[in-house]
Amino acid sequence: MIVMNAEKIQKRAFKSLKELYILWLINKRDVYGYELSNKISNALNINGTLSLIYPILHKLEKNGYIKSNWQHKGRKPRKYYSITEKGRMLLERIKGELNPNLKEFLTDLSKK
Repeated sequence: MIVMNAEKIQKRAFKSLKELYILWLINKRDVYGYELSNKISNALNINGTLSLIYPILHKLEKNGYIKSNWQHKGRKPRKYYSITEKGRMLLERIKGELNPNLKEFLTDLSKK
């Protein structure tokens, strides 16, 4: 049996859930790309997420799940992303369809 190291498992988990995870983070509050990258890097303990998230953000926006707008806070303008009603509906649908065992598994994983 081959045992993968934790970093590989984290990268594979993120790869599988990246769009949903990014949508979920944006649902929490409006966020700009670099901030989102830092949140993901810290949560998954991996580097190099900035190049991964922009294609996902563009795809989510193109499909109407998020929208973006430029805000001038501080020294330079930043493009903030927010969830749309369509994005909220998708998250609610997914949440409603989760198997109770999967919900329990995800809850257990999030406990410290």
